[in-house]
Amino acid sequence: LSCDLDQVEVVLIEEIERIFENNRIYPNHSRGMKKILGKSKWAELLGGLILDSREGMATTFKDYKREFQKLPKKILVVFEDIDRITEKNTIQKIFAIVEKLVDEKLHVVYHYDETKLEEVGFSRFYLEKYIPYTVNLTEIPYEKIIDYQWEELGMSKTVIKKEDVR
Repeated sequence: LSCDLDQVEVVLIEEIERIFENNRIYPNHSRGMKKILGKSKWAELLGGLILDSREGMATTFKDYKREFQKLPKKILVVFEDIDRITEKNTIQKIFAIVEKLVDEKLHVVYHYDETKLEEVGFSRFYLEKYIPYTVNLTEIPYEKIIDYQWEELGMSKTVIKKEDVR
């Protein structure tokens, strides 16, 4: 989410496109996706020549997702700290585009604080529609991390004392 949030959908498509290119796959429907999202000037100029005007959004997304099957591995997209986005519309846009792209070859993980999303105006019911599986993470106190790592790494044999690290 370090990109321009007004163009998050285009950035997502371009990142997926980069994965295709790294695997020497050139998806036929990438231009159509950019045309539908209306952000790529080249796609707008060439779109009429390449994309049949009768082709709708649902068909383009379906065909684009079919291209994922050519990939040798699955794609995992992680949206970290999505709760830091203050514009509710931007978060809704992310949910909408991802919902259309999720496939057996493309999975998405959202990292967020539910209370912050509720403050922006999202209900638990709404979030469950787009994020059906959740895992709650609890805070681990720094001292417990030191205790665990100290024993795990065999630090008791060093000249540094655990109390000094704390």
